[in-house]
Amino acid sequence: MSGRPARIEIVPFTADCLPAVIRFSECTWNRPRSEAFYHWRYRQAPAQHLLLALRGEECVAMIESFLRDYRFGDERRTCREIQDWFCRPELRGSGLGVRLLQTLMKQPEPIVAIRGTSRTLALLPRLGWRKMTIVTHHFLPLGASAVADSLRRRLRIPAPVVRAAFALVGRRWFSPRAVAGPPGGEVRLVSAVGEEISPLYEGDTGYRVLPMPNFAHLSWLTEEFPDAGPFVRMQFRVRGELRGWTLFRVHGPEEWRRVTLVEAYAPRPDETMYRWMVSESLIRALEFRPLAIDTRTACPILRRALRRCRFLEMGSAPIHIWPADLPGASEPVHLVRNASDGALLPYPAGSPDGPVLRGT
Repeated sequence: MSGRPARIEIVPFTADCLPAVIRFSECTWNRPRSEAFYHWRYRQAPAQHLLLALRGEECVAMIESFLRDYRFGDERRTCREIQDWFCRPELRGSGLGVRLLQTLMKQPEPIVAIRGTSRTLALLPRLGWRKMTIVTHHFLPLGASAVADSLRRRLRIPAPVVRAAFALVGRRWFSPRAVAGPPGGEVRLVSAVGEEISPLYEGDTGYRVLPMPNFAHLSWLTEEFPDAGPFVRMQFRVRGELRGWTLFRVHGPEEWRRVTLVEAYAPRPDETMYRWMVSESLIRALEFRPLAIDTRTACPILRRALRRCRFLEMGSAPIHIWPADLPGASEPVHLVRNASDGALLPYPAGSPDGPVLRGT
């Protein structure tokens, strides 16, 4: 006679739960399957908070958040950026996923949710969340193969025709080019990002909502798991004064390498400043011979600069906030890929059989 199914409990992650999280991850996502990766992802992440739904010794659902300070107007608050909210398929519709989210909503920190599945985006307003703004997704093709498959599927244009047209026109059109910086402008490559950028986030920044740099998290992200691909950090000075910085990540196998612009930030920016910063970052990225460069932004000024640098706009997604009446949570918002798990996607080789990459 079989016993009752084990009761599902919602618990915070501890080291004892790691085997259950590993099994859940390997059944759910196409990500690396090495001890080094799991140690880095779940044991070393300094800003991580993970809630698990355990049935006995098995993880059947989880929700993760990264803790990070935000400025809302003149007030500074610690927030949670959520990601990896997932429930085993056989338990969808059971309310377990909602229980996990509502457990997180009872914590004192406001929560920021970027993008999400159609089910998530339909659920959040019903739970009292508010759409704060949108992010737009941007894509710069640098090789014919970056657009050939997409056009073949969407418009039924044969791949050889796309490649020929790109070689004739597209490569020249999309190729990054230098633009003039401000008088006294100087670009520096740096090996790490530290407290020297903190003054950029003080005083009147020009933004109502501004995520603050978490240096421990940045170090974990960019330095402690090299298989994620190299990260390149750049600082921009005007007459010796630090005025902004960018961060991009190089990822993927050589035959279809990509670059993601993770961060591009300057206080009180104008389109000229952001265009200079983006163009210099793109020119540096060309040294890695990528087939495409992608990013996203909630900032209308950076959005215009990306268009001027000939990025294609590839749709948009909402940013939701909890609680809905959070003071200061209004536009303009600065947010690029350096939030939630935006800088982690796509993960490096996921399958033990070869370098399979999962898209964003």
